[in-house]
Amino acid sequence: MLRNRNFQIRTEIAVFIFVSVIAPGLSPSVHAQTESTVRNEFRNPPKKFRPMVRWWWPGGDVTDPEIRREIGILDSHGFGGAEIQPLNTFTFLPSHFAFAPQKLSEEELERVNDFATPTFFKHVRVAAGAAKAHGMWIDDTFGSGWPFGGSAITPELSSIQLSSTDNVVVGSQGFTGKLKIPKFEPDLMESLLIKDGSRPVWPKGWEERFEARSKVVAVVAMREDASQPYPAHRPIMLDRSSTVVLTNRMQPDGLVDWKVPAGKWHIFVFRQIPTRATVDFVAGTGPQLVLDHLNKAAFEAHAAHVGDPLVAALGPDVGTSLRAIFCDSLEVQEDLWWTDDFLEQFRKRRGYDLTPYLPVLREPGYNDPYFEGAIGPPAYNVTGGDAIRADYWKTVSELIFDGFYHPFDEWAAQHHLLSRVQAHGSPGNLLKIYGTASIPETEELAGNNTVNFMKLASSAGYDYGRKLVSSESFVAYGNPYRTTPEIVIADSNKLFISGINEIIYHGFPYKLDAGPKGIGWFPFKSYSSQFNEANPFWPFLGKINSYITRIQYIAQTGASDLQVAIFRSSLSQDDTGPAPASGPMPDPFPGIEDALTSAGLSFGFVNEETLLGGSTMGRTFSTSGGGRYKAIVIPHETRVSPELVKKLESFANAGVPIILIGGLPGANASFASLKQDRDRIDAGLAKIARAPCAEMSANPTDAASHLATLIPPQVSVVSGDVLPFLKKSIGATSFYLLTNPNSSSSNAVVAFNETAVPQVWDPWTGNVHGTTFTRKDGRVRLSVALPAFGSELIAFNRASRMSIPAAKQWAEMKSEHVGARGWSVTAVGGSKQGVGIHLHLHMEKLQDWLNVPELRTFSGRAAYTTHVSVSGEELNHAGRVVLDMGEVKDAAEIKVNGIEAGQLVSQPFSLNIRPLLHSGDNVLEITVVNTLTNFVSSLQAPKNALSRNRHYLPASSGLLGPVVLIYEMGPSRATL
Repeated sequence: MLRNRNFQIRTEIAVFIFVSVIAPGLSPSVHAQTESTVRNEFRNPPKKFRPMVRWWWPGGDVTDPEIRREIGILDSHGFGGAEIQPLNTFTFLPSHFAFAPQKLSEEELERVNDFATPTFFKHVRVAAGAAKAHGMWIDDTFGSGWPFGGSAITPELSSIQLSSTDNVVVGSQGFTGKLKIPKFEPDLMESLLIKDGSRPVWPKGWEERFEARSKVVAVVAMREDASQPYPAHRPIMLDRSSTVVLTNRMQPDGLVDWKVPAGKWHIFVFRQIPTRATVDFVAGTGPQLVLDHLNKAAFEAHAAHVGDPLVAALGPDVGTSLRAIFCDSLEVQEDLWWTDDFLEQFRKRRGYDLTPYLPVLREPGYNDPYFEGAIGPPAYNVTGGDAIRADYWKTVSELIFDGFYHPFDEWAAQHHLLSRVQAHGSPGNLLKIYGTASIPETEELAGNNTVNFMKLASSAGYDYGRKLVSSESFVAYGNPYRTTPEIVIADSNKLFISGINEIIYHGFPYKLDAGPKGIGWFPFKSYSSQFNEANPFWPFLGKINSYITRIQYIAQTGASDLQVAIFRSSLSQDDTGPAPASGPMPDPFPGIEDALTSAGLSFGFVNEETLLGGSTMGRTFSTSGGGRYKAIVIPHETRVSPELVKKLESFANAGVPIILIGGLPGANASFASLKQDRDRIDAGLAKIARAPCAEMSANPTDAASHLATLIPPQVSVVSGDVLPFLKKSIGATSFYLLTNPNSSSSNAVVAFNETAVPQVWDPWTGNVHGTTFTRKDGRVRLSVALPAFGSELIAFNRASRMSIPAAKQWAEMKSEHVGARGWSVTAVGGSKQGVGIHLHLHMEKLQDWLNVPELRTFSGRAAYTTHVSVSGEELNHAGRVVLDMGEVKDAAEIKVNGIEAGQLVSQPFSLNIRPLLHSGDNVLEITVVNTLTNFVSSLQAPKNALSRNRHYLPASSGLLGPVVLIYEMGPSRATL
């Protein structure tokens, strides 16, 4: 925040202009994009720029009047749209999730499981109609629960995996014996269902159909390679030339008669087996199998079940108030991804038979969403094994795109809907899956809430020309009741500088009296956040959402300006974060990303497809979707194909800077043409390294420093803290969102690559003002002071002729502590004493509620009242009197002499109350609200087998202070 004093009133910022990506049915702005028009729309943004919320329904147990009511309260609290996600958390692991009834009556269960029926789709139609009446929109989760599947999926269309056994024999000798054949074994989730007594009972004949689809794919024998010793922890090296395929020599019972040559041999039996995995939290009747994501016919059956009747029921609302269909992150657990014709597809796509090399495919932890150990090397390997595994995963990637993600996008487009897709967790090309969706979507939980992970989705949007990029947001792992307004603001700022421009709250539970009084039904226990009327800070969401909406107005209507492209060669292995949805994969290039940010350079990620489809103009590289970069960074950890090397040569010939960090990248060579590919790659990389525009950098810091000499940094830190930033451009105007990701204040002097006069745009109020600055070396310098998790948005309009007065500069006359006579506290809320309780306390000094027995488990509203004596003379001389409340847990609204002064939801908790004060005695009332976690701590929470947390703990709460009045004087300057 730009200010001379820590307690000066906030003026956080933003500006941008309207582009054409909007919710279907919501009319775009057609007026000229003048500076005054943008300013007016920034002050009062249209609803289409509001955030969304995930709207959990208890399956089909909803009523039309309540649907209409909840749409109304979402509108009144600043939400623009809602994503319907029907769930059944009552019978799926009921003892491990949420505060919910352990058993439902038959009538209740029937209502919950009334999903994908005419009655259910009528409810969705009511929601779409109500949204239209409020100028809002609805997105629809394409099914119930996750991953996709349900009543339409038969054993023949369900998910399938390749499992194996290893039978060790020693030669030379004749061997006659039975090999162990893989059998179905439940995965982690299936094991929990069995333990919980929730495992589904299959219809008559289904187990036989599972077994009929199960078949031995191959029996492969390979000898250990004694010439290549291996460490005890694996991989075991096998002699590729020794391979013997014994598939036709094994009897159905596993009996094999084979003369074993000399050496130690491993006889692998590979069998495809339906996983029998069921959809998590699914509502509906009958079996609910997960579909085979590599089989297009499985998706088509699912779409016919949940999509076709949706379109028929909603009629003209499809593509208007019903905006999009949604695909959640893929949480599928398989030994090895497989489908019935995988070997045929592999031969067709890769040009050789995979059968002899099946033993080298398995990598512990890779693409295993519930794997709890460390990522390990493959159990077995051969010379060229990396190329074989790369060919396998490339084939899986192509099949899941062709069989699932592309049909999903196509189905949406055919029905005039947008597709919203979370690619993470998929064994596919993440950037491609994100980018080919209408709206790429990330989530904080999957990437451990890191900017670099969330930039995958926004980079895909930039590379593929998608204007909206959304995020499943505010997913508090471990305690869904502990999310504070400050966390919402901090996470929002992190999302914005990650390139996200549509925030989706996670989430809003439908009101159902199926949980503890004072909380109600909430579908999850270990993660998410509860944003509804039961939350004490629900009345403050309008304030929070006005901030988010103004930033989103800017972020959606402005054009991104990324400078450096970081190449990521993997499909998904190094692109996911340490979360259950994607496996414990680390960020591969944190040093590069952090070095570029510190150097003031913006960046995005590119994949091979993006580069191959790109073109050059001068020394700039452009993607087919309109993204433009001024340099390409290639880390040595990546791998490049012969085709990509040839393309990079053309970029080098055009003068595009190519920075090779840590050495040359590896070879992405097909096993079918291993030597030829490697030779072509080596020769091409040697040419690139010799090009005048290429640079070999030993480390990320050197690379960033070199790039800063080639490309003018957007935001340079002259002194002080690094402030992560986002740049947007609209015509002659550039906009910079600066953020402080730390829990303490940050101060810096920053230089912008701009010559125009800076303006400050305040997303809390919509006001605009000028600021003091200096110029040096052709750049504008500003002193920036940001509170904890604060932000600032600066605009530079090169064509502006408007005169913008600078903010007032205030000087302190006097300060005095408030509350010398103590505080009268009246609290209303819930605690271990009950729900709807009223407490009356007197505090001589402010205390944390944790230290007050009556308030330790209290969640709700507490009004602190005291009296303040004000001198008439001092009041007359003060241009401003700032109420600084110090530390507040977690939000506050202020009244002075019975008149509302405003709400505050994040630091600094200070505001000017001068207009409401009068000479003599004044009554000051500060109402503080906290989160639900204190009340929840008094309840007996069920144990959760999927979480270390066994009980909720109360959190620091209340008005902690110190509360101070600061009398200030300064020149009179009006704010526009």
